[in-house]
Amino acid sequence: MEDLQKTRDAVKEPGLNQDVLGQGSTQSSVNTAGWGTGRDQPFWNALTSNVKDLHAVISGHDHGNEWCSREPTTKQVLCFNKHTGYGGYGEAWWGHGVRTFRFTLPTLTTSVATWVTMENGTRVDQVTLDAHYAT
Repeated sequence: MEDLQKTRDAVKEPGLNQDVLGQGSTQSSVNTAGWGTGRDQPFWNALTSNVKDLHAVISGHDHGNEWCSREPTTKQVLCFNKHTGYGGYGEAWWGHGVRTFRFTLPTLTTSVATWVTMENGTRVDQVTLDAHYAT
């Protein structure tokens, strides 16, 4: 997933991009340094190959990221939620908000609209996740 961050197009894939993927905060209570990389790959593979009509996989952990990008191998979209609450880490200028999704019956299996709703109610980074997103 780190490659997505390095190659994302900030115009086509808008959003705050302040957390470097693969570094920084961890919730683990044990030292994971010797575990190596790729430990999430079996989960990612199972999810992206077995879930029908999966529009996106959402991560809420990286408070400083709020963008969506298409993973080139599986063509699956990964989105970040941003910093929603007041705990944890972050910068005041990042603001607080939540990623919102709007599903409609006519496009339920083909697309979904998503945006970040900021604490003051404004919408930012609105995109439509469909077959043409980030291509």
